[in-house]
Amino acid sequence: MRGAVKDRPFGKTLGYLARRKLTVEVSVEGDGGLYAIVLQHGHLVAATSPEIEEIGISEVGADALRARRRAIARHAARMIALEHGEFRVSSTLSLPVVPGCEMHIGGVIYQAAQAYLAPRRLHAIIEELGYRFELRHDVIEDLPYFGFGARERPFLHALLSGVSLDALQTIISEPERRVAQASVYALAACGALYCEMTPPPRLARGTKNPIADTIVEMATEPLTKSTAAEAFDRAQCALRSERIADALSDLELANQLAPNDPQYQAAYAWARFCAATDKPLVANETRKALARAIAKCDQPVMPTYYLGLVERMLGRREQAIEYFREVLELDPRHTDAATELRFLARRN
Repeated sequence: MRGAVKDRPFGKTLGYLARRKLTVEVSVEGDGGLYAIVLQHGHLVAATSPEIEEIGISEVGADALRARRRAIARHAARMIALEHGEFRVSSTLSLPVVPGCEMHIGGVIYQAAQAYLAPRRLHAIIEELGYRFELRHDVIEDLPYFGFGARERPFLHALLSGVSLDALQTIISEPERRVAQASVYALAACGALYCEMTPPPRLARGTKNPIADTIVEMATEPLTKSTAAEAFDRAQCALRSERIADALSDLELANQLAPNDPQYQAAYAWARFCAATDKPLVANETRKALARAIAKCDQPVMPTYYLGLVERMLGRREQAIEYFREVLELDPRHTDAATELRFLARRN
């Protein structure tokens, strides 16, 4: 796989590779020499860049790993901030990989946006990503991996209900605006945001912007609505991390607390399918469970998406494509379904 860095925000390219849980080396010849990173099962594990001396690690144990991770993150952040160059993705790894150095790519994209991107460039990237941004509720437990802390918390709360490009531009403080823009870049690159591309009609001059006004007010609101929802959110994070046993445990709890929720039922059926050693044997039972959930949902995006994943894992390409297309008809912003379709199209 080859491409040009300038074709799209480079962090988005790397985020896509990480979300596919690939083991690859990405290299770029540009701006002074060779830049390269290694992803191992989607985690950043090694990196190099010119003009930064390789650090000799004198510490031992955990201190040595922390020092090495900092060096890797700095190299990778410089690469993510490149404006020009041709990149190449290869399954052949040339950089040495030290066990225990795994990092989430989102945190490094955030670091690159904060430390290396010029304000005009960061602003242009955000404009390219979309007009309105909303945080996916199923990624809440992953936020610490991005390096977010108290400074980012108010803006992250605002993202739960959506923040527009106009609202970002009205943030007066330059450091706060940079935090907001860098957060959007990192989250969008990793598929953690719904990104709406079409702006709504402009408000009349003098009309108050409700999104901008709620940024501080939302900081005191809880991240989850109920115990069942908390269990469901934990299960979604566990599924993405392939911790199937943890997901099943939380989904059993969610279904006990809210036995009539079709979304919880669909997720439980999908998790059981993932846990099965003989997937063809349980496929029909899974399809029936997901079909029942679809019949109960007003907007059956999740169970339809799970059906697509089931068919894709069973090698039934045409059926999977049909379901993923149905998902996008229901929710054109569903980036995971769009990614699955692109992946299946390339295999044709």
